[in-house]
Amino acid sequence: MFNVSVAGRLTKDAEYKKAGAYDMAAFTIAVSHGRDKTSFIDCQVWGKRFETVLDAYKKGCLVAVSGDGEYTSYETESGEKRKQLRVNVNNFVFPEKREQTTAATLDTATIPFWMGIRLSIKSELPQAAKWTNQHTKQLPFSIAQAINASVQGSKFIAGSKQKSALNRLAGSSRRYLDRPKKQTQKGFRATVARKATLTSVIMTKDRPYNMGRYIDQNIFGGDRKQKYDALFVKHSTATNIPGNSVLVPTQAVKRDKYGNITKSTINKIITAVGTKNVKGNNIFIGKPTGGNRPAGVYRRDRGNKLKALFIAQPNATYPAIFPAKKEAEDAIQKTFGMYLRRQLQVNVANNLKRKA
Repeated sequence: MFNVSVAGRLTKDAEYKKAGAYDMAAFTIAVSHGRDKTSFIDCQVWGKRFETVLDAYKKGCLVAVSGDGEYTSYETESGEKRKQLRVNVNNFVFPEKREQTTAATLDTATIPFWMGIRLSIKSELPQAAKWTNQHTKQLPFSIAQAINASVQGSKFIAGSKQKSALNRLAGSSRRYLDRPKKQTQKGFRATVARKATLTSVIMTKDRPYNMGRYIDQNIFGGDRKQKYDALFVKHSTATNIPGNSVLVPTQAVKRDKYGNITKSTINKIITAVGTKNVKGNNIFIGKPTGGNRPAGVYRRDRGNKLKALFIAQPNATYPAIFPAKKEAEDAIQKTFGMYLRRQLQVNVANNLKRKA
């Protein structure tokens, strides 16, 4: 599986389905790629939240979800084999109905960030200016411009990139995460808001690297899945260690300057796995005999003393340490109103000039 973030409109109401003893809500999102191409992404929400989705997800609603993606195979009536992307949804945004994004009811705009950041439009409009038909006409476009400038910056507004939500997330990642790499700091992207939708989706990048695999776990927390663990627990010499164990590294394992355990370090340890206490063959996998030492990966030092490199646990949990939504929301709320009033004034003036 791989991390996927999707934003688009629902092709029909979410449907209730049952898989064995489990309940779920199923729906399809239409994602536009320009004028002539549309992708249809099947999504599923499991567990207690499925009822919420059934109530809220209706045909035509603009939604955003993220979760674990997988490809399923099927065969067409003509016998052609194809693959379809399906998303097991972990996080979703309550939808905006299509009629909520018309010029007549421009009360709020939404910036989905796993959970929605809602912006008040009415409270940010200029109070002293005389409202005209031109203001009403230019309002949707101005809102979209203000959203884009607040989220990722605009070349038309000086300094907006430095004050943007994406720039705030890059800076706050250095504050909350342990020595993040540059690609991690710049691991967020955003879709462009249009006047028809008034929505920009902030998400983790999936190209050229899937940044969600690392960033999401620091934002939401949760159970850590096996990574390099299987190389050890399924090794032919491993004894008394469950195959689904999660290996938690100790301080005895070498890290790089970013605090990560590299593939080369893992490969060196794997290469040194053996049954004899000789140089290059001194790594033991399993539960040591005698005493109460837990199962894991151990190095035999001089005198045949064992030093733990990894400790096996039935599960390991990441704490939620990166308040990304709060950081993004703070940055957006500080600039959105200012940008909206500015762009509305500029757009009205420019349109009047063109008509003069």
